[in-house]
Amino acid sequence: EARAKHLTGTGKFTVYLWSDGSVRQVQIAQSTGYAILDKAAVDALSKWRFHSLTLSRWTLTISFRPSK
Repeated sequence: EARAKHLTGTGKFTVYLWSDGSVRQVQIAQSTGYAILDKAAVDALSKWRFHSLTLSRWTLTISFRPSK
C-alpha cells in the first residue's frame, strides 16, 4: 500500500534489547509522518537479532524512499 501511494519518509526508532540480543520493544522516537511506514519499521525492527550485545538500547534512523 505504501509503495502504491509512493510514500516516503525518515523516522527514528529506539530498539530495546534483551541480554540475549533479541528485541524486547521498539518505540517510535520520531515518526516518518505516516502510520503505515512507522508500523512497517516497527514490525521489521522487532524481528532483528543483535549478535554482539554491548548496549541494551539502540536508536536507529530508518528511511523509506521510492523504488526505482
